[in-house]
Amino acid sequence: MKNKISFLNQAFILVLLFLWMSCGKKAAKDEFVIEGTITNAEPNAKVYIYDPTEDKNEPIASSDLKEGKFRIQGKVPAKGFYLIGISKTNAGLVILGGEKFKATATASDIKNTIEFTESIENKAYKQLNNLLLDYENKLKPLYQEANQAAQGMDITGMPITEDRRKEIQLNVQKRIDQLYQDRENKLKEFVKENDVLASIIAKLYINPTYDKNNPEHQKYKNATEFYAAHFLDDIPFDNPSVAYIPEFGYKMRGFVELYGSYTNQIKQTLEKSLRKAATAKVKEAILRPTIAASETMNEELFFYLAGIYEKEFPNSKLISTLKERVNKLSQFKVGANIPEIELPNPQNQKIKLSSLRGKYVLIDFWASWCSPCRAENPNVKRLYQQYKNKGFEVYGVSIDQKREDWLKAIKEDEITWIQVLDQDNRTAQQFNVRAIPMTFLIDKNGVIIAKNLRGERLEEKLKELMQ
Repeated sequence: MKNKISFLNQAFILVLLFLWMSCGKKAAKDEFVIEGTITNAEPNAKVYIYDPTEDKNEPIASSDLKEGKFRIQGKVPAKGFYLIGISKTNAGLVILGGEKFKATATASDIKNTIEFTESIENKAYKQLNNLLLDYENKLKPLYQEANQAAQGMDITGMPITEDRRKEIQLNVQKRIDQLYQDRENKLKEFVKENDVLASIIAKLYINPTYDKNNPEHQKYKNATEFYAAHFLDDIPFDNPSVAYIPEFGYKMRGFVELYGSYTNQIKQTLEKSLRKAATAKVKEAILRPTIAASETMNEELFFYLAGIYEKEFPNSKLISTLKERVNKLSQFKVGANIPEIELPNPQNQKIKLSSLRGKYVLIDFWASWCSPCRAENPNVKRLYQQYKNKGFEVYGVSIDQKREDWLKAIKEDEITWIQVLDQDNRTAQQFNVRAIPMTFLIDKNGVIIAKNLRGERLEEKLKELMQ
């Protein structure tokens, strides 16, 4: 999904170095000392370290840079990820406490040039990062092939038949599943062989396995409901360091994005996680990404989590923004009347949404540059052809800024349903569309009956309505 506005105002770095061994006199348990050299820095520059989990950007430690040399000493609240930087450039590092190590970098590109004293943690993380990168490189072309097939083309861009599309997608999915299984097996080996902070990250990529023959697993309707209940089982919420691992936030967000429609299971799983949380930081690290994901996935879950956040963190600077979003989203909840939309179609004729009263209408916010949107278009096309003569219509709202890109995408995707252009994004903002694709399904009277339906869920809902 393409995010337009991020809920988390934090600059997490994907590639981070882990540090452990000292190279001099040991510091106190929660203290650290970094000595180093940064070349090509501006006069009077300062080197700083700050906690990326904090809303404010006040450094937890800093040092003047004199003749390219610096020495920073400070304390950390927990073992985890921090940022070291100068001016607007920074790099990630892990501080466990008790270290004294050295660093060298070039001021113009700290992120890519910084080097730290070799360490056990660093070696382990490099090994883990190389493992993950290797599988990422293997998966990329498969996802590209699947995306091409979803748009009715083979990997070379040539048109394919519906049967060939299904064949390609089935074959690609088998290869993707196998790669994920291979990766998980190697990650499990890594966890067994390494007792380091990087092992926590490795566990974040390992998911529980659903076994339909297991009596305990048979209590769930299907595999998805099982994962909604157990996807987070192996995460060490009782470890304070979890809050300082960026991949933890991605895991929590992905949890909601994958299983967000199973509201009761999601709630129970998150409640259990919050009870286990070692610190307030861990609780906040659980809530922020799940709130961000649920805002576009599941409004009931969003309201529920927003309420928990307000109770747990009443003095947070995010509360006012969160309340504003809750109020705005409430105007577009299921059961509310949809506001009027009047925008121009490709022929520059303004089309009112209200002109479609008497039909079930899917309002689809999308754009030509949104890959998930384009990948969903063949599914919408199929359902539109199936139900357009039974009282179903699609009102596509593009947020493209360039009209020519929008028209080109309409032609390429063979879109035949109503299309209008929201070139200044005013309508998208009015509808609180924070990420695309985003859909609203309204009934014959213009009342919202479902939100954010795509794929099988959209097909199931239309089948129910058109009976």
